[in-house]
Amino acid sequence: MSAPGVRYDATFDCWVVTDPELVRRALREPALSAQTLEAATVAFLPSEVRDECAPLLDTLRRWFVTLDGEPHRRRRQAVAHLFSPRHVRAFDGALTEIAEAAVGRYAARGGDAVPAIADVVAAQGIAALLDLGGVPHERLTAWARSVSEFLATSYRADRARAAQAALDEMAASVLERPGALPGVAPDDPAERLATVSMLLFGGMETTSGLVGFALWYLVANQLSDRVAADPSGAEAETVVERALELLSPIGHVARLALRPVRIGDAEVPPGALVLLALHGEDVLDQPEMPARCPAHAPARRDHLAFGGGPHFCIGAPLARAIAGAAVTAFARALPSATVRELRWRDSPTFRGPASLVLSPETSEPDRR
Repeated sequence: MSAPGVRYDATFDCWVVTDPELVRRALREPALSAQTLEAATVAFLPSEVRDECAPLLDTLRRWFVTLDGEPHRRRRQAVAHLFSPRHVRAFDGALTEIAEAAVGRYAARGGDAVPAIADVVAAQGIAALLDLGGVPHERLTAWARSVSEFLATSYRADRARAAQAALDEMAASVLERPGALPGVAPDDPAERLATVSMLLFGGMETTSGLVGFALWYLVANQLSDRVAADPSGAEAETVVERALELLSPIGHVARLALRPVRIGDAEVPPGALVLLALHGEDVLDQPEMPARCPAHAPARRDHLAFGGGPHFCIGAPLARAIAGAAVTAFARALPSATVRELRWRDSPTFRGPASLVLSPETSEPDRR
């Protein structure tokens, strides 16, 4: 039941597509639906927890990334203007201030750059765009992490309850703020909560992973002088794009076959769950994170880090801008930093460093 670049996994009763060109085509295939919540998440949730976490599941069902056709287009269009390159460019100054402040604090204190820089710039960057700057970044990060941990291990009741608690806190805090997407479903709190929670969740976890990897790549390849000396920002953009090419912040996306569909040489039956790898690796295998940092090279933009087709990541311009600001601020403030310790996230879905300890001292390159 397998073909080149496609295989069926009997243990998880799903198809896995690893060939990038087949993935690219599948992301544009109308017969493959994004409405996979029931098959990929709810089906694994213990039955006794489903009623308890019904509000959480209802919110997830409303996320436009899990919808198809006109419902997806309409909900996406309602917020698309926020993430246009032109609108994001208007926040360049704010993103620079956020990054410089986070890096400045890190330069004074040291320690782990993931919670100190990556998490901070990701949370505060998306909060600035959504006018949620008054919500502490620690709370925003905790909410997003609770939801991501649930989606990665939806069979665990404790993760479901934690995600429900995070959503309840978000509803009580965010929806009372007048700036939190007031034009999106103003008469439908449930719809507004779904949109805000989806943008916060999708923006923070993935952007934090991107920033963490980009900082590792910058430091391990000793690129800070080049980035700091380039007023155009092109060198920083190259670092960010290379990071996206080498390690997509999301490992895969799921689709559900609405009818028989051919993927490469494989015939996928209706009702089958299909996992599309965004990094060219088998998503059911233990992820192999790089032990040494890849050498610097020209960046390619034909990667699948942001997916493709109608569900291409709406936040791609913002993620690139936040990561670029973080890389630039770090290169200017700590040009001689070296890598002391690196530990990867253990999630096959949300990828990036779990811990990145850097040292300001100059030494031989450490590419662990």
